[in-house]
Amino acid sequence: MVHLTRQREVAEDLTQQTFIKAWRSIAGFDGRASMRVWLHAIAYREYASWRRRHRLLAPLEAVLNHGRSHEDASDTRTLLTQALHELPQNQREAFLLNVSFDYSFDEAAEILGVSAGTLKSRAFYARKKLQESPLLQGLLEEGRS
Repeated sequence: MVHLTRQREVAEDLTQQTFIKAWRSIAGFDGRASMRVWLHAIAYREYASWRRRHRLLAPLEAVLNHGRSHEDASDTRTLLTQALHELPQNQREAFLLNVSFDYSFDEAAEILGVSAGTLKSRAFYARKKLQESPLLQGLLEEGRS
């Protein structure tokens, strides 16, 4: 959740809330999905609820660039995180679930409550935008040399 919230403390709180909700609703777990998918669906709903309560007031790009220049962001992880946060929210979520958390398209789609086709489309466009991201261009060029 740190990739989504960008705040370790918030991610820890949401994780704790997720496990509390899972504990309270374990009787409702019917086994249609794996326990992992079920827990991630709860976690996603907790995150979505938090996001609705804490909408950013400034544009995301301004928040990401506040107090730092592109040259200062030489760390690979920082560049990737910045590039991820330039993606639309739905594409970032699809990409992270499919690539970072290694969920199948069907599992990730179930977590987000969308069709597998919608999730595949979002993940495709996320990859495309990341490949075209000016933030990652220098990193990709360094990797080729």
